[in-house]
Amino acid sequence: MPYRSFEEFFAYESLMNLSLPKGHQDEILYVSNASGQMNLWRRTLRSRCPERLTFYEEWAVWFGITTPYGILLLLDYQGREKHQIALLHPGRWPENLTQNPEAFHRFGRKTLTPDGRYVVFFSDREHPVTPDLFVLDLETREIRRLAHVGRQLQPGPVSPDGQWVLAFSAHDMETTDVLLVHLATGETDLLIPAETGVSMMPTDWHPSGRGFYVLTNRDHEFHWLGFFDLETRTLTPVVRKNHDVEWAQYHQGALYWVENHGGTDVLYRRREGSQRSHRFRLPLGQFLSLDLQGNTLYLLINGARFPSNLFRLNLRTGRYRKVAGGFYTDLSEKDLVEPESITYRSFDGLEIQAWVYRPRGVSGPVPVVVSVHGGPNFQERPWYVPLYQYLLHHGVAVFAPNYRGSTGFGKTFMRQVWRDWGGKELRDVEEGVKWLRQQPWVNPQRIGIFGGSYGGFLTLSALTRLPEYFCCGVDIVGPSNLVTFARSVPEHWKPYMAQLLGDPEKDRDFLLERSPITYVHQLRAPLLVIQGANDPRVVKAESDQMVEALRQRGVPVEYVVFEDEGHGFTKRVNQVRAYRLTAEFLLRHLKA
Repeated sequence: MPYRSFEEFFAYESLMNLSLPKGHQDEILYVSNASGQMNLWRRTLRSRCPERLTFYEEWAVWFGITTPYGILLLLDYQGREKHQIALLHPGRWPENLTQNPEAFHRFGRKTLTPDGRYVVFFSDREHPVTPDLFVLDLETREIRRLAHVGRQLQPGPVSPDGQWVLAFSAHDMETTDVLLVHLATGETDLLIPAETGVSMMPTDWHPSGRGFYVLTNRDHEFHWLGFFDLETRTLTPVVRKNHDVEWAQYHQGALYWVENHGGTDVLYRRREGSQRSHRFRLPLGQFLSLDLQGNTLYLLINGARFPSNLFRLNLRTGRYRKVAGGFYTDLSEKDLVEPESITYRSFDGLEIQAWVYRPRGVSGPVPVVVSVHGGPNFQERPWYVPLYQYLLHHGVAVFAPNYRGSTGFGKTFMRQVWRDWGGKELRDVEEGVKWLRQQPWVNPQRIGIFGGSYGGFLTLSALTRLPEYFCCGVDIVGPSNLVTFARSVPEHWKPYMAQLLGDPEKDRDFLLERSPITYVHQLRAPLLVIQGANDPRVVKAESDQMVEALRQRGVPVEYVVFEDEGHGFTKRVNQVRAYRLTAEFLLRHLKA
């Protein structure tokens, strides 16, 4: 492979959150960062040239759906996560409909009424700790509170007749109930009462209105798809397997759903009245967004060797073709590395899955970066990560474990990290490093670690509590002090922190015992810390205190703060700069 510059690995259009305007089968709306910021774009199949519809630089567009009154947008300013709802008429500047910069407002594709006049959203504008349901009249611009239950209440899909909306409220991290809320009166009907440890997520209505589909983990390790009959008030399994069902939608007499097969998404269809399921043959990867209309399904797929690409699937023939996306350079899949899935035993015998990326054409032991994902309830998948591929291009391997707490391996596995941050999952990482050190292709003296958010916490934990294993590390927006972190998270998170992490007052000693800041005196490897100044989840003070403690001890630490970002990056220039700094730092210390 010829030499590739850093920019080439980031030279692609990042696509997300597509939607299809009703009645326009050749038109697609999607979010892209091609302008340098996440903006809304429109593409028709008749034209190869996409049309940019919004022109934001400081605001990021997260989503857009078409209504008779204009295109409804979900916006965020500089990563603050105080999302606002705006209405766009192409050719004009969007109108902010919520006008409350201190509160968030969030809606979904299915929370719009069939006539397009009303959109249901949830917001903390009246109750910061327990967000409520609201309804926005796009004709009059009136906002009306729809329901308040004293817990975080989120909207599901609106009924086919436009009279009702499904909603679910969270009793704890995983326990949810399902309610039916009347859009005109706010009358609520508890359809599925909460059961401890049981998640219920309404996903789509049957077009007859006789019931709806639900994703749940009731009496099973994995999320399965069921149908709730409104007349009998019973939930019947539809798809129940030993892996998660992640998405489902009813369309034109058939049910479509997506299953997670070991990190790769698979699309199925079952026609009503049939017991046979059809599996579609699509590129291997993760489905980032899907939407159906007519005889077509559009979907965004991200694979290990290609970034998010937009595909058009003909539901009659099963054939697909790429519509948009890909690299701006001649970089191709053959230039990139596909990971290998391996498993290893942790300290207690639990099997841990990990993805291993090995550089091509390199002889002798190579340096390795251990990449720990965030969440913690999240899953490392074989998707395109430009930083990975750039490191591989320079002869550095990547090891990405799905430590306990990761999703995709059952609810028992996922729950093991709750109230045990920096416990068994850190041991999983340690055992992964021990596995690496036994491989003949690994240089055991040149192992670094990298992660963001919860992965940043694990990075700091590994560097301070397992210093003998690592020669360098990069922490992006990671908590350093679990007590101050628990006190500073967004208000609507706080009711769940005791279950996920621990109570910052009652469990103070335990949380300090698990905090990287407590072991800062043991950290000896060079460290790069990257932080967004506006981060509402892991506030800047978390990075400040770690950096200050290291500087007082004279430990090498580089600290970069992005003043116009939050928990991650929305501006392309910031994203590229952050990962360039990361790559240069890792290569400097791993290949010294």
